[in-house]
Amino acid sequence: MDGRLIPDMQVTLALYALATGALFSLLNWACLFATLCSGRFHSMIPLVGATCLGLGALLLPVLRWYAWTAVLLDIGTLAFLAALPRIAQELWATSRFNLLEEYIGQRDATTVRLRLFRRGVFTLSWEMKRALGECGLIGRGNVGTWEQEADTLILRIGDDRAVFRPLPATSKEGWGQSVGFRLCEENPELSLEGLELTLRVRRKKS
Repeated sequence: MDGRLIPDMQVTLALYALATGALFSLLNWACLFATLCSGRFHSMIPLVGATCLGLGALLLPVLRWYAWTAVLLDIGTLAFLAALPRIAQELWATSRFNLLEEYIGQRDATTVRLRLFRRGVFTLSWEMKRALGECGLIGRGNVGTWEQEADTLILRIGDDRAVFRPLPATSKEGWGQSVGFRLCEENPELSLEGLELTLRVRRKKS
């Protein structure tokens, strides 16, 4: 085997890694500028750009000491690292350990799950089963805060608000919507109007 083969392969791999990392990093910066200019969020791809840039730098002795700067060059990874504490907090808050109650509603091919957690956190999710080849939304999830006042359940997602009342006495225990979220009313597939969310899980509050 040619003694120069390994160094040549190393340089080639380094260049491919640097090119890939640069591409993903530029895409992430483009997403940031598009978000700032349009006011509409454009999702970035974290870790890939910084990982490839860092790997490429490590493979080249001349750049090895600068490998750490890969994190600074990829805005997607920087944003992800900045959001990690919030993500970890949200994962803990919505873990099954903190679950108090779960309600499920079914309408046609759509299943809605409302989970109430300790410290006033809730999750609301939709799952749509579609026929093979059918286009459309297949799922949606939101996290917000909840509070219960007497016989009223109030859910909040940012500045959006929904109000629920207990189901009639003749029905199963659960909630029915009286005031809906704006985000749901704008999309009929997400509407909770007339949907019965019935109790499936209840745990004692500690």
